[in-house]
Amino acid sequence: MRSAFVLLLALATPVMAEELYLPVFGEDRELRVVNPTGESAQITIELLEGAPPVSSRQLTLAAGESIEWRGDGFGVFRITCTGCEASPALDARDAIDSGTIARLQGGVGIVNPNEEAAGVTVSLWIGERVVEEQTLQVPARGVRLIRADRLFKTTAENARLTFGSAKRVLVFGYSIDAIQKAAAANSRRRSVRSGTPAPVATPKTVALTPSKDNTLFESASGSNSNGAGIHLFSGMTAGFARRRALVAFDVASQIPAGSQITRVTLKLRISKSISGQRQFALHRVSKDWGQGTSNAGGFRDGAGAAATNGDATWIHASRPNSLWTNRGGDFTDQPDAETVADFGEFTFESSAALIARVQSWADQPSTNFGWILIGDESEFTTAKVFESREVADPAARPTLTIEYLAR
Repeated sequence: MRSAFVLLLALATPVMAEELYLPVFGEDRELRVVNPTGESAQITIELLEGAPPVSSRQLTLAAGESIEWRGDGFGVFRITCTGCEASPALDARDAIDSGTIARLQGGVGIVNPNEEAAGVTVSLWIGERVVEEQTLQVPARGVRLIRADRLFKTTAENARLTFGSAKRVLVFGYSIDAIQKAAAANSRRRSVRSGTPAPVATPKTVALTPSKDNTLFESASGSNSNGAGIHLFSGMTAGFARRRALVAFDVASQIPAGSQITRVTLKLRISKSISGQRQFALHRVSKDWGQGTSNAGGFRDGAGAAATNGDATWIHASRPNSLWTNRGGDFTDQPDAETVADFGEFTFESSAALIARVQSWADQPSTNFGWILIGDESEFTTAKVFESREVADPAARPTLTIEYLAR
């Protein structure tokens, strides 16, 4: 027996719209649109497949007349008709800029009714924490369909999906047997009609140099530092002594309150290395620390200089009175980012964890103690020399580039 997927329900209140979007997934689906008004209506039916319409049909529906057709495969139809009814169609006037998505086995669909392309960030939550994010580009007046196995993979029972966009869009979860529209977050919704695009929010970008940086030189006495020096160090020396670099950025003073962080990259430059490619990890520091006036110069400075008051050392967060709970710095076990580097400029690329960290610092400045850069400490002679914020060439200094949407 043929399976029927009828897009017509008896509604207590008729759906009146200029544009409706009808998702269809599966084989031999029966689709129907009705003109319940007392006058004839012009109707345009377009098949969207993640790009401008690939096929369309125009016709006239008399009063009370309906049209039926077969929909096979994977796609979304756009119906343009004043006064027509269909359900469970998506109404362009119900577009929203953030919400929660039903996580069905099929995947996620996004319809963009605006006249400009839209970037939509989809976040995977496990409990109360974002563990992965993807930003998807949806063409103007187009659709983007993403299979679940190409979006996020998780079997966690407490997983959920949310989305956010600078433009108002229609988002739904789908499977072969079900389609469920996203629920709005904070009831932020506004009418979006054909030919009237939603206000465009243009991402802004700011590039920050560190507000402070320093190196922790492994020592039982905490006697050395390099607060005002032109170099940072990370890794293990030939004498089996560890080096760890500290770096912090004043995010909140440069990002307007309430902004949404959309992309983050951290660029560093290695100016001396004899160890080839090595792994580096960026961990959030959990205690405030200091940069004093110690300066080991620019040549053979790998042992640091005598620490001054205010300097971070292997045992001090800020010399002489503030101590680390753990020698070598207090930081989270889980890194915010990891990468492999050899020599020259390299970047910690934007990730969900990196974006979430900078977002937290923008929202809660009192929690911002920066990062500690941990190199390969598994063997000797892995330490590398990095340019610090004090180096003469501005282009060589550590740079945190943040892209954000101001609210």
